[in-house]
Amino acid sequence: VLQRSLLPHRLPEQDAVEVAACYRPADELTGLGGDWYDLIPLSGARVALVVGEVPGHGIDAAAAMGRLRTAVRTLAALDLPPDEVLAHLDDLASRTALEEGVDPDAPQVAGSGCVYVVYDPVDGQCTMAAAGHPAPAVVLPDGAVTFVDLPQGSTLGSGGPPFESVELALAEGSTLALHTDGLLAREDQDWSVDEDRDRLSRALERAASSLDLRCRTVVAPLIPARSPD
Repeated sequence: VLQRSLLPHRLPEQDAVEVAACYRPADELTGLGGDWYDLIPLSGARVALVVGEVPGHGIDAAAAMGRLRTAVRTLAALDLPPDEVLAHLDDLASRTALEEGVDPDAPQVAGSGCVYVVYDPVDGQCTMAAAGHPAPAVVLPDGAVTFVDLPQGSTLGSGGPPFESVELALAEGSTLALHTDGLLAREDQDWSVDEDRDRLSRALERAASSLDLRCRTVVAPLIPARSPD
């Protein structure tokens, strides 16, 4: 109940993008994790697309995730660019760690990852920034899959260098695929970023009759039972 209350009950209606989301919990018994996603309508028909993850699992991770998601929505209402949103989240994570102390056994907002994307349907421009989080993939109208060359800032609360935003133009009919690293990483196996990006690319190349079905056909083969979120 806690996890369901903290994730979006449904994604809000808007005219900028067609969207689908799929969440697979890491623990099939409790269903609790620290990953989240969101779609936030902005002014001028724009939207913010967000995916993030809090380290760990269980009730503490879900609660920390809920706090971070609320903070992102509050900052989005100020209409800040992605790099400034992450800078404010970084300050929040640092303050929270200092005020509450760091319990090594309890999931914290500090150390969380996040990618924040703003899409403008008027000119097709997409602006994004990342804090210790995998870059989104782009499926072009012809089916070709690429990954955004996105500078990787430090995880939230790590006190790293300033975050950087990148801009790119998305052709009409493109698909932007945001995901957490749990979709790629495999336990008990040697793996590399390139190998796992290849796996994701092959999954994204598969055709489907709807975006929702395509989303699920991507997740199913990449995440076996009892793997990370």
